[in-house]
Amino acid sequence: MDDSLREGEFQAAYPARSLASSPAIQARCPRSAAALRAVTVLPLAELRGPDNCCIKLPVEVCWSLPPERRWFDLTDPDQVMVAYGYIFSAAREAAHLMGSVNGDLLISAWPVNMPLRARRAWEALNPQLVTQPGISAA
Repeated sequence: MDDSLREGEFQAAYPARSLASSPAIQARCPRSAAALRAVTVLPLAELRGPDNCCIKLPVEVCWSLPPERRWFDLTDPDQVMVAYGYIFSAAREAAHLMGSVNGDLLISAWPVNMPLRARRAWEALNPQLVTQPGISAA
């Protein structure tokens, strides 16, 4: 008796599946999709967010922090850089930036932690953000 599967029986027993439809593959892809999304860039004059107070970022902006650590003092340059890093990472449209980011504070905090592609887009539209040679965003 021959135990081997005949042609056709193999395909029926082991149907071809696309790895792209695998839940494990899909779970790893959102990060790649985020890197390819459009960058939202605005002129600095349109950024009219607070400039001299403490702000609490919403959970949608910095979901990884507990509520008591989502407060940022905008009079502290280091805290401005951290807060703006969270805001720029979470912003999906212009309205998310207009009420949260202040143009003057952004100039003083630049370069903010963001992907190089996004930083270059912001600097292209707002030349006053271009950093001096030798200074780079980590």
